[in-house]
This record gives sequence, structure tokens and C-alpha cells, in this order.
Amino acid sequence: MKDVLSFSRDNVFSTTKVVEDDFTSSKNYFVSDKILVHFLQKEFSSDVWSFIQARLSRLGKSAAMDMDELSLAADKNPPKLIRRDLFGRDIQKIVYHPAYNKLLKIAVNEGILSIKWHPKYRMEYKNQLHRMGFSLAFIYGMGESGVSCPLCMTDGAATILDKHLPPQDSKRLIEHIYTADFDDFYTGAMFLTEKSGGSDVGANQVLAKKVDDATYLLNGEKWFCSNASAEIKLVLARTDAAIKGTQGLSLFLVENTPFDKEVGRMDYVRLKDKMGVKSMATAEIIFKDTKATIIGNEGEGFKIMTEMINLSRLWNAVISIAGFRRCMIEAYQFLCYRQTFGKKALEHALVRNKLYELASRYVADFYLTWKTIGMLDKLEGGEEEYRSMLRVLIPMVKKQTAETSVYGIRECMELMGGLGYMEEGVVPKFMRDSLVLPIWEGTSNMMVLDTLRAYAKGEGLERLVNQTKDALNRKSGMEKELANLNYVLGQLDTLEVVDRETAEYNSKEVFEKITRYIQLGMLINQEDRESASWIRPTIHWLRQALSDKKELIKSPITTEEIIRMIAWGF
Repeated sequence: MKDVLSFSRDNVFSTTKVVEDDFTSSKNYFVSDKILVHFLQKEFSSDVWSFIQARLSRLGKSAAMDMDELSLAADKNPPKLIRRDLFGRDIQKIVYHPAYNKLLKIAVNEGILSIKWHPKYRMEYKNQLHRMGFSLAFIYGMGESGVSCPLCMTDGAATILDKHLPPQDSKRLIEHIYTADFDDFYTGAMFLTEKSGGSDVGANQVLAKKVDDATYLLNGEKWFCSNASAEIKLVLARTDAAIKGTQGLSLFLVENTPFDKEVGRMDYVRLKDKMGVKSMATAEIIFKDTKATIIGNEGEGFKIMTEMINLSRLWNAVISIAGFRRCMIEAYQFLCYRQTFGKKALEHALVRNKLYELASRYVADFYLTWKTIGMLDKLEGGEEEYRSMLRVLIPMVKKQTAETSVYGIRECMELMGGLGYMEEGVVPKFMRDSLVLPIWEGTSNMMVLDTLRAYAKGEGLERLVNQTKDALNRKSGMEKELANLNYVLGQLDTLEVVDRETAEYNSKEVFEKITRYIQLGMLINQEDRESASWIRPTIHWLRQALSDKKELIKSPITTEEIIRMIAWGF
């Protein structure tokens, strides 16, 4: 009887721990990331590298140590719309949880936008600014994806203001974007979408009535207005209802700032109840004789706005790979310290198989994204040959990274089992947030159509393909890949001679194949002694993915090879 009463689970089970006692999470998302550090060190000039390392390390520590708690709090306490005050006065105010403002303040303090827009840096680090800004945005995105949207919109708005407003006006507003004083900081937004068209912006109906040379009054409803409380709003509207399509659209600046107290009504109908990115306010807005300033000439609005859209698509790609990287690391660290069936979870063959796939997808998308960003810097440095290539690459990289992120984060969640599904951790939040990435800034179908148009109108894809062929020719054993690429290009040529519906119907698969070949070529060009640990197995994975006859029986990748591929120091 005594033995029964003294029964203890400890007599049956050796442990009840989820992870081993020495489990540790990352303390710095920059210092730990060998792939990012290696790439940026090669990419930046010595002056930039010396300057930016401290910022990247400081933000990397903040993202790893502070931002999770703030991010989860802001997600669980989304903004609220207050239409009236105690006395019934119409105030139309959006109120954010303190955690949201703290997250935004971290972005301001670490200079994610000032590093691109402060006059000193623009002069001193010319032609490297996009890579500098996006390197900080990537680290930030590993900690928080919701606030990344306002940062993206603000960066895009600054681009438009800088290029298309008179210098005195652009300077007045951009000073508030690169400010180090959070209380003086302005964010930007672009209001495009309406009920009538959605992605079909040419169906927009909001009207702009001219008052004088620069001033107009806006009337009508915008259906999806992200970062709804932005101080700088760029709005597409139609100056002449008789001019249909995007040709009739003009671009307007609506300020909600102390500089202008006479702005007409802008009513928030409601805040959207979104599945993800809940920390950030997305609203339905009705303009009622809202005072606005035209940007550029009438009828040029959509053309001007595409500059902001293209930059936003690169932001979308950076946040996609950042979220995927974060969740991969969450799963990897868990698997390193989780014991199952008598050994570490990382050592199980099927776990290694999945991590090999996920790491390969990440590495391929990482280099595709960053080489595209580098081309944007080169274009702005005057190298015009990159313009046509970017016209093809930007929709391509946006689609590729967004879809990979959604798939990859879900797979990371499964690798962690039930623990990955718990809202106490960050993976469910990243999962919900990632689902918008294939939708925002143009759906995946729109990206395919955009790539098809770019292919038909310019030489960008031909240049990219030639670069890819050069890389394949330089690496031995790629004869089969070259032959298969030429076959895919033959299918692409067919799209030029068939009717439009047939071309659109078949373009998705063709461009997805071409994207993979471009990634393959980029990886061949990027491989060196250190990066071979993650690039070489990724090249092998891509070759298998592109093969018409895939090997079903393969030698397992070892635990040591997986560790080198993930390339992460705890």
C-alpha cells in the first residue's frame, strides 16, 4: 500500500520538459544571421559597412529582446475609431494602443527612414540608400510586420514628394519623415482602392474638382485605406468623369497637419476588421470637399503612383523574407532543444528533409530580393540598363516571396507541433500577417499580368535570361538546365502569338519556371567559400525542383549540413 501511495510520475517518465534546460533564444537578429551579415558586408562599401553595423546590431538586439512583447500587445489591442467626444463633437480620431506607438518609435529612433531621406546621408551614401534602408527594415520585420506597412507607405510617399512636388513643399514635409523627434514624425499613405474596381484602379470614381491652379476638392469613397491616420496621404482621383481608365486619374496630396487647418471633411466610415496586421489601422474613408493639392499634371496620376507601388512591392518582398526567416529560426531553435523518440528533433530524417526545403526556398528568395534592391540603387545611380530589368523583376520578386512566406511560415508552424499553434508565441501572428502579402500591392495574378506586360514591352526579361545563361554556362554540369531553360523560353515565345486569353491562362506557370532559373543563375554568381554552405545545397534543390524527372530516392542531408544551411548563431 505504501508503494501505491508514493507513486510518482517521476518513477515512470524521465522528464516532463518541453525543451532542454539549456534552451536559449536569439539575443540579436543581426549578429546571429550569418547569411545577412555575409551578404551585406560584400554588398556595401567599406564606409557604409563601418557606419551601418552599429545601427543594425542595435536594432537586431531590440527586435530580439523587446519587440515581441510590444508586437503581441499591439496585435491583441488593435486601433479604435472614436467619432465623437464626450460633448458630441465630431472628432474622427483613431486611437492606437501604446505598444503600437512604442514600435513606431523604435523605427524612428533606429533611422529606418532617416537613413534614406536625411540630406546628409543622401549625399554621403548615394547609390546605396535602398540597401541601407531595407537592411534595417529586414531586421525590424523579423520583430514586427504590422508597423512595417506604415513605414513602407511613408518611404513611398517621400519618393513621390521628392520627385514631383516643388522643392519648398517637398522639403517641408520630408523633414518630418527623417526627423529624429518622434513627436514630430509624419507617416504617409496611398489611397487607391475603391469599391468599384479593387485591383482594377482604372474603374475608380472619386472625383476632384478644381479650385485654382494647384488646389482641388475631393469627393467620393476609398475602400481600403491602410495607415488611415497618416499625416501625408496620396490619393488617386478623377478630374474628368468622362475620361475612363487610368488615363483619367490624377494624383493628389491630402495633408492632415498643423500647416493647414482648413481641410474639408474626411469621414472614417469604419476600421477594417482584418485577419492579420491588426496593429495598423485600415479604414473606409469618404472625402467630402476635402482640400487637396495636385501632384504633377492632370491625367498623370497613375503613372506617378506606380513609382510608389514599385517601391512598396519591394517592401512587401523584404517583409516576406523577414517573417519567413523569423519563423524558420523559431522552429529551428525549438527543434535543436526538443527531444523526441530518443534524440533531438533536429536529427530526425523527415525534419531534416523539411528544413532542407525551407532553407533552400529562403536562400533562393533572399538573393532574388536583395539583388533586385541592389539594381534599384544602381538605376538611381544612373545605370539605365537596369530599368527594364526591374520592370520585370519587381512583380516577379513580389509574387515569389509573398507566396513562399505564406507556405514557409505554415510549414514552420507544423515543425513546432502544437506549440507552434499557440498564440502566446509569435508564429501564429506571423502566419496571420503573412496572408496579406500575396494580396497587398497587387495580387499574385496581377503580378503575373504585370510581368507579361513588361515582357511584351521591353528587353528586361531578355537581359535577365542572358545573365542566367551566362551563369549556367560558366558552371560545369548545367547542360540539362540550359536545355530546359531554352524549352521554357520557347513556350514563352508561343505566348506572343496566341490570343490574349490563352497567353494569360498559361503565363503563370511559364513565369514561375523562369523565376526559378533566374534564382539559379543569381546563386551561381553569388557563391563563394563562405556562402557555399547555404548556396550550394540550394542550387542542388533548385535543380531538383526544375527537373522534369525528379529523383524520388535521395541521400539524406545530414544534421551538420542543415546547421550550416540555416547559418544562424544563437
